[in-house]
Amino acid sequence: MEKLNKVLHILHADDDAEDRWIFQDGLTEYDATIGLTQFEDGCHLLTYIETLQPDAHTQYTIVCDMQMPNMSCLDVLSRIKQLHVWKEVPFIIFSTSSLIEDIQKCMGSGALAFYSKPNTFAENLRVISEMILRCRQNNYSTTS
Repeated sequence: MEKLNKVLHILHADDDAEDRWIFQDGLTEYDATIGLTQFEDGCHLLTYIETLQPDAHTQYTIVCDMQMPNMSCLDVLSRIKQLHVWKEVPFIIFSTSSLIEDIQKCMGSGALAFYSKPNTFAENLRVISEMILRCRQNNYSTTS
């Protein structure tokens, strides 16, 4: 099946409920057909991923806050890269941090992109649209 025909589904982890709501609101405004499952931390995200059998009709993307209790996004990213079926899934960091060191660590660990959380809804929509474009351009398969 062509990647472009796949339904996009985002798995989003952020410990801040308001940030999860803002992301959901922006994603719905951008494209209400994109699936979204949210988690309050990286541990819940990993538990979900480890039990989910991806299907060939869905293109998954993981969006994760950098600083979360119990497990940072770098820990989550490292664990996901060890899961054969999930290691090629785009992993995006969406963080309040904009430190070069944080960006370099995340990108060096295999993240597709790093975005700093915007301050306005308009900027949030722009960032989300860029995220979605990058995910759709990224070529991977969860069925190999």
